[in-house]
Amino acid sequence: MYVINVGIIYWAFAQDSDVVRGGRQERLAVADTMVVDSVTIPGTSYRRNRNDERTVDNSLEARIGQVTHHIVLENWIVFTTNLDKIFCYPTIFPMPAFNVPKPIELTTFYTVCPSEIFRIRDLQGSFIRFAVFTTSGAVLIADKDLLNAFHDASTSNTIHILPSPVLLHSSPSNPIISLAYGDHHYHALQSTGTITSYGLEPQRCGALGLGNRLISHLRGVALEGGAFGGGRLPSALNPTIWFEPLMQTWLQDMNEAASQPEARGAGRMLLRGHVGACEA
Repeated sequence: MYVINVGIIYWAFAQDSDVVRGGRQERLAVADTMVVDSVTIPGTSYRRNRNDERTVDNSLEARIGQVTHHIVLENWIVFTTNLDKIFCYPTIFPMPAFNVPKPIELTTFYTVCPSEIFRIRDLQGSFIRFAVFTTSGAVLIADKDLLNAFHDASTSNTIHILPSPVLLHSSPSNPIISLAYGDHHYHALQSTGTITSYGLEPQRCGALGLGNRLISHLRGVALEGGAFGGGRLPSALNPTIWFEPLMQTWLQDMNEAASQPEARGAGRMLLRGHVGACEA
């Protein structure tokens, strides 16, 4: 949580054996007075001067800036500030193994769109993935691998090549305004109300919203790992989820028609000719 003039505070997850020696039974006895470890992220207590006085402040807090957004991921907290900077901080317990003196700045976000002035509009994320939204409409996505790489670089004396986030493309007339994350995929809500899918789904279970294993290939989902493997969307595709029953019926009819021996050749030609419509 973020507390004004204090900073971002987080608490360790208390296991039964972490509370008192003896485990769960003693924990129940002292539940009303249970104390868990907490950490205040260094440098997150800064508050802008309302009078906007031109004073020189070289403190860690002033260099980081005032926290504007923060999210809690698995093992990480990511936050942005009024200086249009992005930082991360590890939340692994016990802390000594991951102790860092200050938050780690994610500097590669600023160079993904070199032709634009980088201004942060929003920060969203869940589990192991997150996205930074800019005022120009760009959406930059990253995951735990990027955070781990920056952490490794911050604790090493050697030079590391740091990874960059991925620019999620969308039409300027229909920009992405929100993202919802699953374990292996995510959905993007666009300004016109349409929803597009990205990523993969285990065992082609329909998590992408593009139909079951019998028809999802018609929307561009590629099979991985054999007949009972998962489905993956190529990175170049951004298919829209269809909620209309008529469109679902159309996909089923196409699949049934293409399965007929006398229509297999025509079905493949029909699929190639309508691949744009299936992706839209």
